[in-house]
Amino acid sequence: MKLMNTNYGIARLADEAMVEVLDTTHTELGQAIKAGALTMLCNAGVKTRLPVQDVTMLAPIAVPPRYFIVGLNYQAHADEVKLPTSNLKQEPSQPIYGIANGQSVSGPGQDIILPDEYPDKVDYEGEVGIVIGKKCENVSEQEAWAYVAGLTAVNDVSARDIQRTLMQAGDNFAEAKAYPSFKPTGPVLVTTDELVQPLELSVKTFVNGEQRQDGNTRDMIHDVAKLIAYLSSQEPLLAGDIVCTGTPDGVGAPQGKFLKSGDVVEVQIGDWPVLKNSVV
Repeated sequence: MKLMNTNYGIARLADEAMVEVLDTTHTELGQAIKAGALTMLCNAGVKTRLPVQDVTMLAPIAVPPRYFIVGLNYQAHADEVKLPTSNLKQEPSQPIYGIANGQSVSGPGQDIILPDEYPDKVDYEGEVGIVIGKKCENVSEQEAWAYVAGLTAVNDVSARDIQRTLMQAGDNFAEAKAYPSFKPTGPVLVTTDELVQPLELSVKTFVNGEQRQDGNTRDMIHDVAKLIAYLSSQEPLLAGDIVCTGTPDGVGAPQGKFLKSGDVVEVQIGDWPVLKNSVV
């Protein structure tokens, strides 16, 4: 099922043209997930049906507790940025990650705001985001999917100049990805009943209509189960946390193609609705 937050409440995508607003007392999808009500939402009745164009889609989790930012999880991307994992003071055999605050979330159609301090080297990263469905700690790979509420699209926007400085110092590189508006997310949360294992989702990013990224989740070095197992061994994952699973090659930095005011960025995961945002 494809669930979403809208200006009319929690809804599901009926088809490409219609949205069904659900009959529920929960007002926001993230709040419903934290309350353990995801199954109830999937079985909820329909309050009204509306054309997609008449609905404003919002971020599927209004304010995630945290974003876990996984780095260098596609070999082709690691190769294109020529960045040794030793710079991050992590074992190469383990996922590399940082943590960004959930206040950086933005929704479909909202602007990506170039920060005054670092406006010149802001980059896009189309990614699959894992939405955690309930608290998990020290779970195994075999148990991991039971803790997933669903997947969503994320644009892991990054200020590359400060990111490189942080990485060279061994600091939390995710701080370069935590500026307001730097985590466009959505528009839908795709629940696990719609997902086939192993994942083979295309990950594509377009800037002003030009395709920049064309990857697939089958190329991830650490898959969803491995990421959840590892991260939950480091600290508890909370309901509503979003794990950004890394980006394929084609980011702007190696080509010097950074985002500028007026650009339009689109992230397309599989056949899901497109996550589209303008840059200001």
